[in-house]
Amino acid sequence: MVKCPKSDQPTTHIQPLARKPRLLPARPARASRSRSPRKSKVSYTADNWPAGRWPNFSFTEMACSETGECGMYRATMDRLQLLRSHYGSPLTITSGFRSPRHSIEAAKKAPGSHARGRAVDVACAGVDAFEVLTEALAVGFTGIGVKQSGEHRFLHLDDLGRESIRRRGRRSGAIESCLV
Repeated sequence: MVKCPKSDQPTTHIQPLARKPRLLPARPARASRSRSPRKSKVSYTADNWPAGRWPNFSFTEMACSETGECGMYRATMDRLQLLRSHYGSPLTITSGFRSPRHSIEAAKKAPGSHARGRAVDVACAGVDAFEVLTEALAVGFTGIGVKQSGEHRFLHLDDLGRESIRRRGRRSGAIESCLV
């Protein structure tokens, strides 16, 4: 019998077996830090946009409005297509990829989730916003920004997970991102 450290009451305690530390073989050095093609950001053009993979979204709506570049992350686009399928109605994308040279991104200390190809802004308001938000969480979007006052109401959705936690100033028009 061993005494419980919290209550000082006797308790049955099973001692762990003594094991020798197992030495793992050394990992071979990686030639490069490239990611798997399935998860990587790809530079798309109107000619190589995979319309069959993402039938509800066009190159034009996902490309940067200022430079025309489109470097959306494949997994983010797959998640967005899944969201569209679950929601069952068209989604209006007001901002997809933003080039690091886009005026909004250039004004930041470091380019944000749109410049990484990991975020979209979806125009919606009221009950529609609630339904889109509910489905977005169900399909795995983790960074949520909400602008539901004034004109141009939208939801910001990204899939950066813990990377997306940050606080933004409470200036007018600012969105606060949070991990939900």
